Amino acid sequence: MTSIAKECALKDRGGKCCSICGEWKEYSSFTKHATMKDGYLKQCKECKRKQEKEKRKKRNEMSEEERLAARAKDKKKYKNIISDERRNQKRKQTMRSLYLRRKYGITIEQYEDMHQTQEGRCGICSIEEQEAPRKILNVDHCHETGVVRGLLCDRCNLGIGILGDNLNSVQRALDYLQRSTCDLCVER
Repeated sequence: MTSIAKECALKDRGGKCCSICGEWKEYSSFTKHATMKDGYLKQCKECKRKQEKEKRKKRNEMSEEERLAARAKDKKKYKNIISDERRNQKRKQTMRSLYLRRKYGITIEQYEDMHQTQEGRCGICSIEEQEAPRKILNVDHCHETGVVRGLLCDRCNLGIGILGDNLNSVQRALDYLQRSTCDLCVER
């Protein structure tokens, strides 16, 4: 541990040490950053400003060819990240699988089986998945027991949720609609 780091470790927790100048400063001297452990960048605002100024100066001193080469290098780097479609699809599949396992206790295969059993349609209104608002069917489950009941579109899933997963509420809503529906609505 360097002497600066030791000195910073001894200071109270109302600030931190800048990774560039090594000075201990209050948190107000650092830019907030959500991904950092303490919520602030490692460099103080002043050092960060100097660093950015040097980068701009260096960029301005570059020839047009060097600038184009640097830009091409950046584009190639980002193109490789974006263009690897198989990797992205596999990652999406993995994330979906982890979500289903964590949230509902089912595997992606169980989801696919339910999807196939329901022929890719909502379990209530029978809308096809591609016509559903988010183009995916939600896993419907009992909030008391966690038991998975089937797959529903957003609207049907929200409707059941708003009615509190309660059979009495659903029956009262059905009774209400039956006694107050006009002739045109019955034909739909």
